[in-house]
Amino acid sequence: MGFKVKGVVIEYLEKPKVKKGRLIQGLLGVGQVGLMAGKQIIDSTKARKIAHIYSSSFLYPGVVLPGVVYDDKNLVDLHRNEIYFDEEKEIFIITGIYQGTSPESYFEVAEATTEFCREVGVKEIYTLGGYGVGKKIEEPAVYGVVYSEERKKELDENNIELLKATDGTLGATGLAGILIPLGE
Repeated sequence: MGFKVKGVVIEYLEKPKVKKGRLIQGLLGVGQVGLMAGKQIIDSTKARKIAHIYSSSFLYPGVVLPGVVYDDKNLVDLHRNEIYFDEEKEIFIITGIYQGTSPESYFEVAEATTEFCREVGVKEIYTLGGYGVGKKIEEPAVYGVVYSEERKKELDENNIELLKATDGTLGATGLAGILIPLGE
């Protein structure tokens, strides 16, 4: 049970349906911030695994050949990300170490993610990630990027500073960046 969008397969273990769900994406990236935050959310909620995401573009970081991974029982499986669900909070969490290996594959994974959101009733998408500044930061901070004026207002109300084009950075990159406008 599941579906395929281009080179990405989402395989359901179960398929909950919600009215006003939220998706939080926490993948490996700058400083492993998104991955660690996503795992922390899973650990601090009653989230259970409901799906696997597979893609031919999921290669182990730093390796250019496809292969398999070993689980804790020494069985092999394909490289994958996982989707968890907390029924009480209606939150879906995507976590894992894979994003893509080419610009096209990033968009394919984002397209499959937005299709998943449509299927299960997700209305809001949040992505988590690190922000590389090239030096050690003594005082950590939280920044946001948004795609609409409505979301901008929400960040302002929660005292979250917006990244600005004048900051001289690339902004939000990878799936954390492109999923924001594609998911609107």
